[in-house]
Amino acid sequence: MAFGKTFVLSLVTFIGLNFVFAIIIAALSDSIGIFLPDLMDPLSNLASALFGPIGMEDPIILVYLPILPGSVAASIPIALIDPIDLGILLGLIFFIVAPLLAAIIAGRLGESKGERFGAWFLVSMVSMGVYLILILIGEVHASDLITIIVNTIISGLINGFFYGCFALLFAKSEIY
Repeated sequence: MAFGKTFVLSLVTFIGLNFVFAIIIAALSDSIGIFLPDLMDPLSNLASALFGPIGMEDPIILVYLPILPGSVAASIPIALIDPIDLGILLGLIFFIVAPLLAAIIAGRLGESKGERFGAWFLVSMVSMGVYLILILIGEVHASDLITIIVNTIISGLINGFFYGCFALLFAKSEIY
């Protein structure tokens, strides 16, 4: 029962934070009027709002890119130097904060190391699975389907392992 509780609360935290952060970014970018009506227009918009840090479509080149913690962290100083939209900078920060907080929740609630790591890793796999289903049912329009699938799987696995380690790091101390 503890693994299920840890997984569900981590998933709800991850989805909730992503949605709140997506609304904040839309409000700061003055596009809230566009964001809310278009949320369900392709279903991939809703998936990006709920599971953003695991896989995301680049709106300019329409390619799914792996959203990796290192690439996001490396983009933050560039976003600070360039005079760009505040929403882009916050989006980069939120791509790190949402999975990190969900992993910390998994670490605090899990009773064993396997539960802590496994709960967050399963959250990452569920997020990856949502994107893969959208790709396979044709919700995503792209030219190279194999590249998109590989990028999504890489993103899910790396985010699962990376933030799973944070779930282990922020665990309550175990007494033996």
